[in-house]
Amino acid sequence: MQEALVKLSSLGDIIHLALLLPMFENRERMWFVDSEFAPLLENSPFISAIYPLPLRHLLRTRASAKLVQILWQLRNIGTFDYVIDAQGLFKSALIGALLRTKSRYGFSRKSAREGIAALFYNHRYHIAYSEHILKRNAQLLAFAYGQACDEARLAEFLATRASRPLPLAPSAEGARKIAALLQPFGAKPKILFALESSRASKVYPPQHFLALSKLLPECQIFLISHSAPEVATQLVAQNNALCALPRLNLDELKALILQTDLVIGGDTGVVHLAFALCRASLMLFSDTTIERFGLLSPQNRALHAPSGLQDLAPESVAQCAHAILETR
Repeated sequence: MQEALVKLSSLGDIIHLALLLPMFENRERMWFVDSEFAPLLENSPFISAIYPLPLRHLLRTRASAKLVQILWQLRNIGTFDYVIDAQGLFKSALIGALLRTKSRYGFSRKSAREGIAALFYNHRYHIAYSEHILKRNAQLLAFAYGQACDEARLAEFLATRASRPLPLAPSAEGARKIAALLQPFGAKPKILFALESSRASKVYPPQHFLALSKLLPECQIFLISHSAPEVATQLVAQNNALCALPRLNLDELKALILQTDLVIGGDTGVVHLAFALCRASLMLFSDTTIERFGLLSPQNRALHAPSGLQDLAPESVAQCAHAILETR
């Protein structure tokens, strides 16, 4: 069976879907994704082919003629047995509509993020938009595959997924590069601080991260901040035991997380990736909810500060971090 799976962005949304693929039998699957995120999906044993689309770049540069040309090319890449739009946006539904198939699956009008997307499907799945993101994705996939997926099946998969192949994996080259980067730091537990996010409300304040680093003196702490590298530089200037990492691509980021003991940060893709790779994580929530986006297990925990992450004390985060490290 030839499957087309559409999930264009963002980093976290792609991770939430990809981590569920081992739950279902392997299929001939082509994933349609924005070019910026395509490296995240490379080397996955559950994806047969990746079709990168430079949508963000073309929209930013207003290259409308090139965009129309690329979209029209979708009509000529072959026929699929079915298409699953797991994003529920107008643009993702449009891409699915351009692919040759008789069966298009997606969320219902009241379930999709943009209800208009449901007009493009002939098989629609209804689930409340407020349900947990993993439950929504798992039940949509099961619906398309003609299977049942209740909460017990999802819980059993999440509890046993560490024994299955990783849904996302780095290349051998990426793994070697990160191993060489980390080699000088010895055997101390390695913690990664994710200093950035797509929304300011999801970012733990830099001075809180600095205080947190001083509460974890037994660990080697690495900092990642691609959008604002000066933040990491300033923290290192105040605590020279910290290590600001160079800019990494998504392949190298996967390799890095696989070689760390704990990832700490806001409700952001880097922290979600740790969960997908079966690595320990501590996610800090403010205006998004644990009930909808929390990825939890004994080694994956979350703290919530509804009034804002500036009110989440570093001492509380350090206490939880120590508890997670003790479970490993």
